[in-house]
Amino acid sequence: MGKQGYNLLTIGYTKPLAVTAALTRIFRDTWPSAGHRGPMTIATHYHVVVAEERDEARRIAEAGLAE
Repeated sequence: MGKQGYNLLTIGYTKPLAVTAALTRIFRDTWPSAGHRGPMTIATHYHVVVAEERDEARRIAEAGLAE
């Protein structure tokens, strides 16, 4: 991704934070070393569940992740 000059979208819950950080560092180092200039964008995607009560939101989220 960095060599091609693409921006990066990560998913914040599929790997331990340390692994995501290490992979993001590779991207951050590779992007400019491949000659790309200007701002790069790194974004992280998280699922969000909103409900009236915290326990209800957790139940909905856990059921969705189990699928």
